[in-house]
Amino acid sequence: MRRSLKLQPDTPEWLVSRLVLKHKYHVASRVPSVAITLLKVTPTNDAKYTVDRTGKLSPAEEYELERRCDRIVEWFPDPYKEEKAVRTRLHNLRQHLKTVAEQQFVLDYMNENFPEEG
Repeated sequence: MRRSLKLQPDTPEWLVSRLVLKHKYHVASRVPSVAITLLKVTPTNDAKYTVDRTGKLSPAEEYELERRCDRIVEWFPDPYKEEKAVRTRLHNLRQHLKTVAEQQFVLDYMNENFPEEG
C-alpha cells in the first residue's frame, strides 16, 4: 500500500525530519517554491521480501561513502546544533543506495557521529 503526503515548501525541517525518522516516510521529491512530497510504502500481508545480506564494501567504496557523508555534515555551519537535520539528510542518502552494505555503512556512520537521542 502506498501513502503520499504533499507538504508546503515552507514546512519546517523538524517536521519533515520527524515524518522521515519516526514515521518511516521517504522524501519522494522536494521542489523549491512548489511542494515537498513524502511517500510511505507498507507491505501487504502476502508480500515476501528477501534482502541479500551478503557483500562487503571495498576500501575504495568505503572511502567514497565516507566522503559523501562528510560532505553532508560539512554543509552545516554547526552540525551538532542541527543534529536532526543532519540525520535526515544522511537518512535520505541511505535510501538511495543500492546495496545493503552501503546502507549499513551510512547507518553506522550516522549512529557513530550523530547518535539518536532518547
